[in-house]
Amino acid sequence: MKKLIYLVPVFLVLAYFSFTGWSVENRNDKGSAITNYYYYKGQPFNLILKSNMLFVQTKKVLSESTLKSLVNGVIANSNVSKYQPNDTKQFISIPENTDETG
Repeated sequence: MKKLIYLVPVFLVLAYFSFTGWSVENRNDKGSAITNYYYYKGQPFNLILKSNMLFVQTKKVLSESTLKSLVNGVIANSNVSKYQPNDTKQFISIPENTDETG
């Protein structure tokens, strides 16, 4: 029975050290959520992350003029970049001087 009493702390220490390898990452670290690099021919290339475009998917195909008028009603001075006819998925360019107030 005395041998078991001495083994309990040993098992607790081993259990503690075995689970420290699976620690939760810091969720407040901004760089951990998005990868800011990619590999090309085995070499890493850093990306400059920018939020100057918005992806929009509509329920039905819209003409370029209709899409422009809808988007300009929400974000002033925005442009539809590379409009794809007969497609519901479009990219909208957001002006760099736009802030939260519009």
